[in-house]
Amino acid sequence: MNERRIVITGIGAVSCLGNSLSGMWEKLTAGQSGIGRITLFDPAGLPDMAGEVRDLTLHNVTPKEERRMARYARFAVAAADEALARAGLSRPADLGIDPFRFGALMASGAGGVDEYERHLEVLDRRGPGGVSAFFMPKFMLNSASGNLAVRYGLRGPDFSPVSACASGAHA
Repeated sequence: MNERRIVITGIGAVSCLGNSLSGMWEKLTAGQSGIGRITLFDPAGLPDMAGEVRDLTLHNVTPKEERRMARYARFAVAAADEALARAGLSRPADLGIDPFRFGALMASGAGGVDEYERHLEVLDRRGPGGVSAFFMPKFMLNSASGNLAVRYGLRGPDFSPVSACASGAHA
């Protein structure tokens, strides 16, 4: 078997403990918890505690670009931006490297579920004409990897394995 080696050169993090690797690690090693009261929706009838990502700021993303991304895709962009910055990398074409040698693989157990719920309410209130043309691109699970491929000019494989809690391991 011909095995190929890979090297992980940068890591990025977006979590309930912080929106950077250093912020998350600092809180983790201090024994702090990222669990708190749910603020993103009314949890009536459900447990009211969870680990929510808070105060995420995207850099070098226009408001228009951000509006076209589902929340989970924004997490992917923020983590990838940090990972590439920590690795000292940029777009492959900017480095004179063939962009077809680079792809984006992003796994998730769900995707833009919040977009689905929001647009279901819009459909109920305003009918089919009220649903945004961006609903499907934001809802689809592969929108995170697609956003990364577009953002970094990656022309190689772009896909998203979906296997519930094992998605990260499969990625």
